[in-house]
Parts: sequence; C-alpha cells; structure tokens
Amino acid sequence: VRVPIITIAYNVVISACGGTGEWRKAFQLVADMADRKMDRDVITYTSAIRPCQKSGYWMGALDLMDAMVERSVQLGVITFSAALDACCVGGAWGQALELLNRMVKQRVEIDELTQSSMFNSCMKAGRRREAAEVRELIGYMS
Repeated sequence: VRVPIITIAYNVVISACGGTGEWRKAFQLVADMADRKMDRDVITYTSAIRPCQKSGYWMGALDLMDAMVERSVQLGVITFSAALDACCVGGAWGQALELLNRMVKQRVEIDELTQSSMFNSCMKAGRRREAAEVRELIGYMS
C-alpha cells in the first residue's frame, strides 16, 4: 500500500508533537487531515496518542482510539500501550484496566514492555489492587 507523501509529512509532524507532549497541536493536525479528506492511518493516530501519553491526557487517547475504531483502523499493541501509559500517567486506573481487558478480549499480544510498564506504574502509584489485576490478566494470557 502506497501512502501519499503528504500523509507521511503530516505523520512526521504529529509524531514530533509526541516528544513535547503537545497533544492540542497533534489533535489539530489530525483534524486538519480530516478537513482535507486525507486518510488517517494507524501511524497518524498512534502518533497523536503519544503526546497524550506524555501529558497524561487519557481522555484524548481514548477518543483517538474510538476514532480509529470508527474508521476501521487496526488497533495494535503500540497503540494500546501508548493509551495505557496515558491512563497510568493521568491516574485513570479503571480505564487502564479496561484497556488491558480489551487487549485480552481482542487477542492483542501484550508484550513484555507493556506488561512491566503497566505493573510498575500501578506499584509506583501504590495501586496494589490494580497491580494484582494486571498480574492476573497477564497470567490469563500466558
């Protein structure tokens, strides 16, 4: 599948927002792509979720995931991991566990980095119950 050069350019700029946590700018760029009737792919959306990850703007991360589903864009482990991190940074433990459950139900492979990141985030925040749930879910997948 050939991706138009303009889409690649947008994705690069959106990705750059991830390093600075500029989720508003990333969202504006995704909206601009929609206004221009440009395709938004998994790279577009995952790149836009990354600034949410850095800033803990979990609601935005989940909104972008919903947009992916609406547009039939495949959700993968990288997208889920970024959204999980946004939930953890933002203290949205219930939403993080729901995402983890969703990964299990959709049979998205939970890689070791995601497992340890989620578990360690729970432990650092003193969320032992959630850490136990993470361990249980991960054990269920093994």
